[in-house]
Amino acid sequence: MKHVSLSYPRSGATFLQFLIRRAQPPSYKTLVHNKLHPNSQSFYAPNITDIVILILRNYKECIIRHHITQLQNIDLDESIPAYFWAIEAFEKFQKTKHLIYYEDFITDTTSELVKLVPILKLNFSKIINNIESFRQESKIEYTKNKQNMSLSNDKLVFHSNKLSKEKQKQWDDKFRQYDPVLFDKYLERYLT
Repeated sequence: MKHVSLSYPRSGATFLQFLIRRAQPPSYKTLVHNKLHPNSQSFYAPNITDIVILILRNYKECIIRHHITQLQNIDLDESIPAYFWAIEAFEKFQKTKHLIYYEDFITDTTSELVKLVPILKLNFSKIINNIESFRQESKIEYTKNKQNMSLSNDKLVFHSNKLSKEKQKQWDDKFRQYDPVLFDKYLERYLT
C-alpha cells in the first residue's frame, strides 16, 4: 500500500512520517512521502498512490516559520498558491483521502494515529503506549539536520504573534480571497 503526504513545509509531515516508519512492518516497503505539485500528471496516476494524507497547519504559523529569516519579505502572492496546492490536489484525488490538522495531531497525537490505523493498516500501539519517548526521538532525529522543531502544545500559536492583529486579518482576507470555497471548507478554523 502506498501513500502520499501533502503539506506545506513546517506542517508536521516529518513527524507523521517518523511515526509511520516506526510502525511499519518490514514488508511495508512501498511507503511514499512526496510533496508533488498537483499539476503533475504522475500524481493522479492510479499506480502512484492509493492514499493521500493532507496535513494542514495554520497558514500564518507555517508560512512565517518557513520564512523565519525573511519575515519582512514574505511574498503572499507566491506563498498563498504554494500553500493551497496541497489542498487542491487533495480535493481532486479520487481514492482514499485523510485530513490531519497539525494542531490536533500535536495536541492529541494518539487520537490522530488511531484514525490512521484502518487507512494505513498499521499497528501504532507500540507508539501510542510510548508517545512521549517517540516524540523526543523524532525531535532528536530532526534536529540532527540543524533544524528546530517544537512538538509541544505550548507552541501551537507562536510565529503568527510576530504579526500585528491587523496584519493577521489581512492574511486571513487574502487567503479567503484566493479560494473562498476551499478556505471555508478547510481553513476557516484559522481566522483571527
